[in-house]
Amino acid sequence: MSNSVFARDFGGCVKEGYILGRFRKQIRFSERKAYAQKMAALGMPKLFAVEKGYFEGGDFAFLNEATIAIGTLDRTDHQGFLEIKAGLADYGYQVFEVPAKSAYLHLDMCFNLVADHLAVAYLQACQVHLNACYSN
Repeated sequence: MSNSVFARDFGGCVKEGYILGRFRKQIRFSERKAYAQKMAALGMPKLFAVEKGYFEGGDFAFLNEATIAIGTLDRTDHQGFLEIKAGLADYGYQVFEVPAKSAYLHLDMCFNLVADHLAVAYLQACQVHLNACYSN
């Protein structure tokens, strides 16, 4: 694992700072501290950390400047989603949960934006209709 890089998984970034995720798998636990130290060294403000649930950055997607989708699959759970939604509420972000089948590991394995108002999605993996995220 030491030669592998999963740079997106530490958490998520918004213009105000970053959200420190929480890994579900024990093999990745030590990475959390290393990411927090590196972000501090870079001068990146930590907005909050997910502490009770689980959250990895592969489940974090901007739909537009103020709307974020959080996939709940294998590595991010509903509690992690709730912590992110609450933590970003004061910053004006709308945060939507997008449940999908855990076999796809992360949201970015079955949903990706490719242009403004255009996404590629593997709908058989998603358990909800993604248009709910765009209703506003």
